[in-house]
Amino acid sequence: MDAEVPYTSQIQAALQVYVETPSATADVTTILMVSLDGHHFALLVDGWDGQRHVNYCAVHIESCDGFVVIHQDRTDTLIDELIGAGISTQHIRHVHQEVPITP
Repeated sequence: MDAEVPYTSQIQAALQVYVETPSATADVTTILMVSLDGHHFALLVDGWDGQRHVNYCAVHIESCDGFVVIHQDRTDTLIDELIGAGISTQHIRHVHQEVPITP
C-alpha cells in the first residue's frame, strides 16, 4: 500500500469550492482532476463564453516533500482557500513567487 500523500484532503476541499461555484460570466464547467498517485491536482475549465469555446487549466497543484506546490493559479483566491482548508503558509510554495507566502 502506498504511503499517504500529505494534504490530500485539504487540497481537495480547497479546490472543491471552485467546482461548486458557478461562473458569473460564462457557461462553463469546472472539473477537479487528481492523479492516480494522488500527488497532482488540477482544475480544468471547459465550456462557452458567449460564442467562444474555453478550455484551460485554471489550477495545478502538486503535493511534494511535505509542501503544497502551486504550478498554475488562474484564480484570485487559491492561497486563501488552501489556508482556510488548514494548510500552513510555511508549507505552501508558488513556483512563480520568490517571496514567502503570508496569510
